[in-house]
Amino acid sequence: MKTSAIAALVGTFLNIKFSFLPTPSLLLVMGVAIVLDLITGIIKAIYFDKMRTSEGYRKTVIKFTQYGGAVVVGMLLKYISGQSNDMANIQPYVEYLTNGLVIFIIFIECTSVLENLFAIDQQTPFSRYFVGPLLKLLTFQIKNNPIIKMEQQHEANQKQNEPL
Repeated sequence: MKTSAIAALVGTFLNIKFSFLPTPSLLLVMGVAIVLDLITGIIKAIYFDKMRTSEGYRKTVIKFTQYGGAVVVGMLLKYISGQSNDMANIQPYVEYLTNGLVIFIIFIECTSVLENLFAIDQQTPFSRYFVGPLLKLLTFQIKNNPIIKMEQQHEANQKQNEPL
């Protein structure tokens, strides 16, 4: 009797379509990015002779929990918008929000991986010509950026026009 109830319960769960989950490939890439960040962080600590303590590992667990919580909130919004008729008009946008959140987390983790790699090695051609420029691009540190130049010019004009 127990085995048939368990089999029925498992069969019920297998027939549920989990349409409120983010794209599985994005979740996989997010997990890989978090693990790569952890690995490059450990390598960076070894390279700079820093002690690897439980505090550093705890930060990774906290970060993973925070990211998971944000993704779960997105999943709940997606689920609720699919179940409620009142929220039916925002349902298409919630999927973009959930996937966009996961993409933003991937962006943060990839930037952190590049920061770790660049901190470890700044001399090799790979680091100078690929990691460094890509890191500057991702962190918006582009030299000769026209937007920054306009802002600096605007600030200089305001300083000139200030009364003495």
